[in-house]
Amino acid sequence: MKKTVMILILFALPMMSAYAQFADPGAQTGANVITVKQLLDSGYDDQRIVIRGRLVQQVNHKNYQFADETGQILVNIHPRRWPAGLVVNDKDIVEITGKFDKDWASSKVKGYWIKKVQ
Repeated sequence: MKKTVMILILFALPMMSAYAQFADPGAQTGANVITVKQLLDSGYDDQRIVIRGRLVQQVNHKNYQFADETGQILVNIHPRRWPAGLVVNDKDIVEITGKFDKDWASSKVKGYWIKKVQ
């Protein structure tokens, strides 16, 4: 009987931990939203950011021109990071979570998550 209970416990524990979830406070909507102007003026390389605005133009298969009310910046979103079924046009408001890549010659955002806000 004790062996049966121990075996059940040993098999049940890994399955219970599979349902554990972590809510990342940085991934919440509206967390630390920064404007393009703030980013270009005072952003630093590899800064984790959240920007909200519109994708106004697709430059190539993974680069987009992003705009908010303060300016524009190039955003790199790899196709594997684009959620399945998400359709966005230039009128939709999106929120992009990623990092700021700043070089001496150019600046862009590398997007890790994108979602439609409106």
